[in-house]
Amino acid sequence: MTRAKDISKIVTDADLSGTLDVTGEVTTADDIKFTSGSRHKFVGGGTGNNLELGTYSSSNTSRDVHLQIDSAGNVGIGTSSPNSRLTSASTDGSTGLSIHRTFSGNVSGETTIGGLDFTLTDTATSNQVVSRISPVGSAGTGDAFAGAMRFYTAGTNGSIAERMRIDSSGNVGIGTSSPTYKIDGGFANQTWGWYLNASYSSGMTYNTTERSLSIHTKSAENIDHIKFATGGSATERMRITSAGAMTMGTTTSQTAVSGITLKNDVQSGYPTLLFLQNQPGTGGTMGADIHMGYASDYGSILRFYGNPFNRRQGGFEFRRVTGSGTSDLSMRINEDGNVGIGDSSNIARLMVESNFSSFTGVNIKNNHSVATGFFINFTNTNGTQAGGISHNGSTTVAYNTSSDHRLKENVVAMTDATTRLKQLQPKRFNFIADADTTVDGFIAHEVQEVVPEAITGTKDAVDDDGNPVYQGIDQSKLVPLLVKTIQELESRIVALETA
Repeated sequence: MTRAKDISKIVTDADLSGTLDVTGEVTTADDIKFTSGSRHKFVGGGTGNNLELGTYSSSNTSRDVHLQIDSAGNVGIGTSSPNSRLTSASTDGSTGLSIHRTFSGNVSGETTIGGLDFTLTDTATSNQVVSRISPVGSAGTGDAFAGAMRFYTAGTNGSIAERMRIDSSGNVGIGTSSPTYKIDGGFANQTWGWYLNASYSSGMTYNTTERSLSIHTKSAENIDHIKFATGGSATERMRITSAGAMTMGTTTSQTAVSGITLKNDVQSGYPTLLFLQNQPGTGGTMGADIHMGYASDYGSILRFYGNPFNRRQGGFEFRRVTGSGTSDLSMRINEDGNVGIGDSSNIARLMVESNFSSFTGVNIKNNHSVATGFFINFTNTNGTQAGGISHNGSTTVAYNTSSDHRLKENVVAMTDATTRLKQLQPKRFNFIADADTTVDGFIAHEVQEVVPEAITGTKDAVDDDGNPVYQGIDQSKLVPLLVKTIQELESRIVALETA
């Protein structure tokens, strides 16, 4: 063993063994080498002003630097160029820093393994922990451990508290140490959850009282809309404007205030803009309503109804709300295209049912004061006019049936009208439905034997269900017979007067 009180007096190139006590500085241009073990260790000066620690190769001929302290005081492990106070680097992806705790006994609960504290010192406060990252372990399956990571920050009073945790299932808890979901807010009632932009008070919140999730923006802060986008390029699909209007397929609302604008840029065909689906239970008629009104017992309803198991059984109803949960039918369009106004039977292309003592069934108005026009026009399958109800611009209407000579053939003069006329049997009677009113008229099948074109239907006809199909009469078809009879009688009168 060599001892010296003044190391400057020791100058040697020999190897030293044993213990060397030094008071003062040791100056050397080479490494201080430790030769115990098969691989020697060294402390030495590297390039520039760096300090290096490492080992020699297995043959002890070349140096392997493991730790380096540069002139700025930065420490590098596995790197010669540390860019922070502590830099750990590897070429094989191995762990850069490991914090280990040996526990006495068996781990039964949540056990803190270690941590990383971030402290702050000023003239008034020394080494206060302002934030912390702290891993914990707990008993897992068999002999394995489960792990979690905790994140702490200090409040304004300096008290450090857990703010976020990632548990062993990968769930993230913010404000809760027991997250149930992948992101679990754990927020108190009426507390904003995530601020998407804290400057504008925009974010998401869960209200524990209402059990509602809200996406919030403040129009007062010039936030114009909430946008919903999909795809890698974040293509906009829907937006809600600051006025409450919703748009889909377009960024421009066509409503002045809250409302819905749907747009589809398909240039051909009939793309579906809105699909309403109501999943049936056991079958039968079902539907869905669009209700517009001040409240549930006001306004009007557009109802979609049908049999979900039959494509042809479906239609629309326009209804007037009469109370909470109740409404009256105003109009129906059924699966055959039949329209019923005040009627749900839809037994005709257009069926109007009303209290005609209070309302007019159908009112048609001609806005032109002098021109003649048809209120109703009747055509055959070829589109040729068969008749109509026309208005001449004043206060009268004409009931027309086709009579143009270009539509007729085999035209001959009528003869023996008087004989046929005398076969008609005018009667007086009342209809069963109106027992108190007696009228003049004919019995249909009796007229049919004389002027068949004046009668529709067949005597005593019934439908497939045995219900009567009643005959009808167009008494205007009797006019030609009456005219011809008058002409024949007039000829006889003239002949008698001149005899």
